Amino acid sequence: MSFLWKAFGKPQPSDDGRQPISRAELEATITEVIRKADRTCECFGGVIIQPKAAPFDTEWEITGIRFGRSDVDIARKALAIVEKHMQRQFRLSKTD
Repeated sequence: MSFLWKAFGKPQPSDDGRQPISRAELEATITEVIRKADRTCECFGGVIIQPKAAPFDTEWEITGIRFGRSDVDIARKALAIVEKHMQRQFRLSKTD
């Protein structure tokens, strides 16, 4: 996902290897990736991200999904892959 750093002008990762990102920006990034995953997901509405207390694991999770008119099965499959990958790449910034 290093292309995201260039595409969205994000700073390089921190010492834990994950890049800080705001919750709104992360929600928008995940939504855009899902919309581009398949033609049937172009109407995907978005995700809701909440922080979670996990000192040795990811510190955020997707708590809500707005499917819109997208194919639910395809969107869920794409979202499962994207969420795992994004959790390894990003952590919520301290300002959230």
